[in-house]
Amino acid sequence: MSIKARGIVIENHNDGRLLDVEWEDDFTPFEVDFSGGYWDTIKEVKKTEHINAIWNDSTENPAIIDKDNCMKFPLNQILYGPPGTGKTYNTVLKSAQIIEPEKEINDFDEALKIFNSNLGDRIEFITFHQNYSYEDFIQGLRPDVENEGSLSFERKDGVFKRISDIAHQNLLDSYRENDVKKDFDLVFSEFISPINDGESHEIEVPMKKGFIFCYRHNRKVN
Repeated sequence: MSIKARGIVIENHNDGRLLDVEWEDDFTPFEVDFSGGYWDTIKEVKKTEHINAIWNDSTENPAIIDKDNCMKFPLNQILYGPPGTGKTYNTVLKSAQIIEPEKEINDFDEALKIFNSNLGDRIEFITFHQNYSYEDFIQGLRPDVENEGSLSFERKDGVFKRISDIAHQNLLDSYRENDVKKDFDLVFSEFISPINDGESHEIEVPMKKGFIFCYRHNRKVN
């Protein structure tokens, strides 16, 4: 695993995603010989040996390994080989480790339970064969069997397109969760403050359906 930056947290926003950090200016990235469990945006390091490896970056630290000699495991992996060489075994194990990043999962039975409970949701297991096509995997046209009047086709998403759309929507939802929510009274006060302050006599707000909402304030001067 790569340690790319290091610093001291000065404020925690308690949203699981954002921390204010004073980063070390002269820090030099290095590699350590562990990786399991650190998939979340923010993850607490509890193991003493991991803490020592991260904060003790001297050459005498046995957890630090030569960056030029370490093996890189890319995000996308292809496991190949004849039957019985562990492709399915390692796929199940790796999937469970990604689903449950807070655990160090090395037991296959435990990994299989996690794998099966997320199958069809966060995990898709596909068997490719000679008839499996681009349209099955990404997107293609399929005949509309419910239309009896005439021959027509409709667009159907494949499994990869579906899970990509779900991942994209999850990302958008995570941004919305981090949006600062204001009290209604505060928002309304900000909305009408130009009129109350005498800066304007009307406010126009474009609505989603295309029409304009106009708020006017008529003042009588004696």
